[in-house]
Amino acid sequence: MKRLFLIPVVFLLSSCVKKQGSFAKPPIDSFDTTLGRMSFFIDGNETNSFHVSGQKINNKLVVNGNKNKVFENRLVPFHAFTLCFDNNSLSRQRLFKVNSSIVYSDSSKGWAQFGTMADDGDVVCELFDIRESDSTNNWVQIKKQQNDFGEVWGNFRVSFSKVQDCKSKFYSDDLVVTNGYFHVFVK
Repeated sequence: MKRLFLIPVVFLLSSCVKKQGSFAKPPIDSFDTTLGRMSFFIDGNETNSFHVSGQKINNKLVVNGNKNKVFENRLVPFHAFTLCFDNNSLSRQRLFKVNSSIVYSDSSKGWAQFGTMADDGDVVCELFDIRESDSTNNWVQIKKQQNDFGEVWGNFRVSFSKVQDCKSKFYSDDLVVTNGYFHVFVK
């Protein structure tokens, strides 16, 4: 039986189909890094161990990273980080606040979003968009690629401001993400 499963953070933007018992509630000992890796620092604290996926949509490369936590003896999504940018450029690209006109369009604007999930990982709790007043520090760069951008390595830095809150606050209203790194196999 197939069910609709919405990807955290970009839950309004894209969806995929999941099989019964797959990603939403994997057993505690499962952690697949075959699709790639992502790590970064949030306000100086290292954040790693992300499940990463990448896909090309129009002229964009979308890199989704989810970090899990244990909830009721299962790993469930807790952090979700999404980068969307030009998929064919090795130059540094500026990132902007997400809005409906740039989501997956052919526009040259890239974007990023970060969020935390509540309880069993199916509800976005805190949501952060790029702080555009710090635009020179919001960027992503592909450092290396292979197989016509089928495997991509990159770095990023982003300043975020909270746009949605919840009663379980995990982060302050402003976040700075530094030393961002990803390595992803693109579908």
